Amino acid sequence: MSLDIVGSSQTHDIAVLKIGDRFQNVEHLRNALRAFAIKRKFDFTFIKNDRERVTARCAQADCNWRVHASREGNLHTFRIKTLQPTHVCGGGIGTSSYPKASKKWVCDHVIQKLKDRPLYRAVDIQWDILREHGVGLPYKQAWMGKEVARTVLYGSEVQSYDLLLWYVEKVMETNPGSVATIESDGGRFRRGFFCFRACVVGFKLGCRPLLFVDGTHLLGKYGGILLGATGKDGNEGFFHVAFAIVDNETDDNWTWFLTTLRNTIYGDEDYNKCITFISDRSKGLVNAIARVFPSSSHAYCLRHLEANFMKGNTSLGKALKEECWALFTRIAYACTSKEFDDAVKDLLATSAQAHRWLIQKSDVAHWSNYLFKGQRWGEMYPNVAESFNAWIKEARHLPVTEMVDIIRYKLMNMMYARREHVRRWGTHLCPAIHRNLEDTIESSRLLRVGRSDGEQFEVIDPVATLAVNLQTKTCSCRRWQVYGIPCMHACASIVTSEASVYRFVDNYFTVQMYANAYANHISPVPGHDKPTNPSRVLQIRPLITKRKPGRPRRTRIESQALDVRELRCSRCKNTGHNRRTCNAVIAD
Repeated sequence: MSLDIVGSSQTHDIAVLKIGDRFQNVEHLRNALRAFAIKRKFDFTFIKNDRERVTARCAQADCNWRVHASREGNLHTFRIKTLQPTHVCGGGIGTSSYPKASKKWVCDHVIQKLKDRPLYRAVDIQWDILREHGVGLPYKQAWMGKEVARTVLYGSEVQSYDLLLWYVEKVMETNPGSVATIESDGGRFRRGFFCFRACVVGFKLGCRPLLFVDGTHLLGKYGGILLGATGKDGNEGFFHVAFAIVDNETDDNWTWFLTTLRNTIYGDEDYNKCITFISDRSKGLVNAIARVFPSSSHAYCLRHLEANFMKGNTSLGKALKEECWALFTRIAYACTSKEFDDAVKDLLATSAQAHRWLIQKSDVAHWSNYLFKGQRWGEMYPNVAESFNAWIKEARHLPVTEMVDIIRYKLMNMMYARREHVRRWGTHLCPAIHRNLEDTIESSRLLRVGRSDGEQFEVIDPVATLAVNLQTKTCSCRRWQVYGIPCMHACASIVTSEASVYRFVDNYFTVQMYANAYANHISPVPGHDKPTNPSRVLQIRPLITKRKPGRPRRTRIESQALDVRELRCSRCKNTGHNRRTCNAVIAD
């Protein structure tokens, strides 16, 4: 007789049952019977099934297989007392679908994989269970097993919103100086803001005054939007500053997020730089930035502008639109008045309609290098914001408190890794900038340089003659001023003057500034005292959301231009309605 107790981890793959086998409790015994039946490919029914005894027999009425186990005295353990191990029915159920492959059984077999891969899909569970256990699961059963495993790992999605109150207190306790706030409305979660002290201090001390703002959908049961503000470090990597959870991308939510962000950055009055924002052209965001940061420049994303142009000029045809957009790109990257004017003239010669869209609807001053009033270091796309959204893609599927903690955990590890990496760098500039500058210097060796005085130079390249002033850090091509890194004309002048090229590069790209950005750390947030009572009274419940009918969209709807095309009826020629809803009386 065996005196060892079969543990919970062993019940998943039990291959043999014998008299004397002991189990921790009745639930472990039941799980063992299910696992054994699935492995041996037969079904069974319970004759007795309570907390004192369990008796089961083969589902085939004329079969002899039978097992009986009962509780051992006053202990919780169960022991098999009698067992008839032989099947006379053949032992099989003649199908790959097993009745005993319950959602709990599925949960036990996928929970570790789901922990490692939060995006583990139900269809992948079907294939893995079939491959590993020979069990063909219906899709719904696989999905339900996954949901049980998610609840075991991360808790209830409903209770997760209430846990945010506990989490905010723990963040403020473990990371003093951080900003974490939750707003509710009538006992329902409304919105929450999170900014860790290490992030905001790192942004102030080591990053350019440049923020990419964007929103991305949360993919849990109750949906929502995650608004984010992300900067860029000296090595061209993303540096996340703050994020918020809201119900939708509305003007009110964007204003609240940006107001809280402004108070977080400027609240201590130790930061006086004017931040440049880069985003798409959604109305709520454009209005909010103008309202909350009236002195800041706001650059529009070139990719969203392209989507707006393509959608708003369908009559041009595909080939002509692509030709026009190439000219828009020239306009965007033009740094001098001549480059800008030449590109605009070429656009007018190509398409009067596209030229009219440029002047009337594109807000060219917000995306052309030549007309842009602020400093954006040549950034045309919100790639870092999109990189951050992709970086947290797995977390966006989790319950809200777990998602926030996963984001904190990933930021904590990233800041530590980059803090360690910078200690091994032996250059004055960050590696990405150093390589870029080396290539520029190599290209500049082909240029002819004339010297006016100690700081002024005339540089002749194959296209034009340029003036460079090292004292004011300017070049008449204006690329030095736009990008903050010496252009090839400036590099040729610096090499001629035998000065160090490093002192002419914007300080934001130095290793020292990079080290400043990651000098502080995010502290762990232990969860040993997390409320776990499932019957506790909830102070905050989830958002009230209404899921739209049909299959969820896989691709994001592009941002709309500020000026939405007005409806015009093709029947009466009036605006405000279309032909289908026209009620006008048309004279014969």
